[in-house]
Amino acid sequence: MDSKQYRQCFMSSKQEDGSVFRHAAYLPNEKAKLGKKLDIDLYGKTIKGFVVDFVGPVVTIEDVDKARENLKRFKWVLGG
Repeated sequence: MDSKQYRQCFMSSKQEDGSVFRHAAYLPNEKAKLGKKLDIDLYGKTIKGFVVDFVGPVVTIEDVDKARENLKRFKWVLGG
């Protein structure tokens, strides 16, 4: 298994129309720096100017996979 480290980050990008696009993602530890500017490919296009606003604790991909499986089970129990 991949034991590379990641951090959950919340990012924002001010758009041309003045709105703010917010996005959350697990980024590799080396890119998960508060204030770092990133261009991210989403929905088939590159969205420029994201700024990392929050950096969470270090996790491994195994941790993320376990959390995803727990969420699936939780949704199944609730009928979601």
